[in-house]
Formats: sequence, structure tokens, C-alpha cells
Amino acid sequence: ALDALDRALQQNPSDLTVRAELYFSKGNQLREMNQLDRAFESYKLAVELKPDQSQAWMNMGGIQHIKGDYAAARMYYQRALLLSPGSKLLKENLAKLDRLERRLTGGA
Repeated sequence: ALDALDRALQQNPSDLTVRAELYFSKGNQLREMNQLDRAFESYKLAVELKPDQSQAWMNMGGIQHIKGDYAAARMYYQRALLLSPGSKLLKENLAKLDRLERRLTGGA
């Protein structure tokens, strides 16, 4: 699947939405393969092309969350939440982050 996505990207589609979707799909594939840094870069390219891609923002937050960069995770989650204010999953992710941060700061 990754090869097919790379071939499609090499065609350099002129439609930015199509290119953004290809990068988003590539990010998902890389995330499934646990190549988090490469997945993050692919999501980043997706949102550079299509800044309203809330799922890509959320996935970047998730990657930072996994890596322990909670401040960055919160920033990406909040950006996604602005785009999808009704997202239950985003609200759950932010709540998990809140709980983690409270534990790390001794419950303060």
C-alpha cells in the first residue's frame, strides 16, 4: 500500500485536496507500521496542503502523546478540536492527557 501511495504522490496531482489525502493515507499506513516519525511528517505535509484536515491534526497529537511530548500533543489536539468541536475521541484524548499530566505533576 505504501508503494502505491508513493507512486501516486510521484504523479504530483495538481489538486491539493487529493495530495493532502494521499499524505494523510500514507501517514496512516506508516503509523500502522509503527514508523511514527515518518507518519508525523506525512500528516504534517497533509495539513500544510489542507489545514482543515482535523484527523491529521489529531493523529499528530496522538503521535506526540505516545512519544511523551504532552505540550505538543495538547497543541495538536486543540487545533483538531477547533476544526471538529463535536469530536468525542478528541475530547477523550484531551482528558487522557489531562490525567497523565496531573499524575506527572503530583495531582496538582
